[in-house]
Amino acid sequence: MILFFACASGPAPETLIDELRTVAVLADPPEATAGETVALEAVVVDPLDEGFEFLSWTCTFTGEDCLEALSEESWSGLILEDAPESDTISTDYTVSKALSSALSEEPLPLVSHWTLACIPGTCPIFDTARDDDTDALRDDLTDPTTWLAELPFEGVSLSLRTISLSNRSEAERLVNPTVACTPQTGEMSVAAGEPLVFDCDVTGDFELEGGLWGYTTAGGWGLDFTPLTAEETTQEYKWFAPDDGGVDVPIWVVIIDGRGGVGLWSGSVAVQ
Repeated sequence: MILFFACASGPAPETLIDELRTVAVLADPPEATAGETVALEAVVVDPLDEGFEFLSWTCTFTGEDCLEALSEESWSGLILEDAPESDTISTDYTVSKALSSALSEEPLPLVSHWTLACIPGTCPIFDTARDDDTDALRDDLTDPTTWLAELPFEGVSLSLRTISLSNRSEAERLVNPTVACTPQTGEMSVAAGEPLVFDCDVTGDFELEGGLWGYTTAGGWGLDFTPLTAEETTQEYKWFAPDDGGVDVPIWVVIIDGRGGVGLWSGSVAVQ
């Protein structure tokens, strides 16, 4: 076991979520084959409690176009939520059986899964989706770069999650890493302005880009990104409470393995 210690003297500003943001998009499994279904979950944080609209869709790359755009069937992975009741929004993507002959034992990132969260009235594509303008919606979903540049910077959160496809056996495919964090004090509470140190138990097969990302809506984590390099590690990760007490603060730790896998742990800290 390898131990990495975060030696931060205060919270990293990058870990503070102060506007609408998608914290993570999880795919289970992260690698699939023809005919299989991938369960997708987007975790959206709305710290200002302004409400948001949510749209997600997949584009299976065929070389020139999205496979979904070439079919008269429903767009796989498409979901529209006018006012989600939960910060976790789920949908499914089913790999087309027509891809059977095109897949090999090399996992290829052939699927782009987009998620768009916007403060109501900010993003015109939601009107297109609600109007059921099929042709216009297919054009927009196939090539989102044509309209993304016109969106404002504030009140909009766009995320792209890649899913790999192959014909490898289930035992050979990529799996998601996991992370579970426990406060060293044994209590999910801390005095205002004080740090709370977590031991984060991690499993996974990591490459150079692998590591942990911490997020919170108040206070901050000691480091925005902490690299991981071993198959099984324990990471000491420090969270700093805000200066004002009497609040419960949500916190998140996202883990990536650098190979296409993503995991998430979340909790809530009572600040005294």
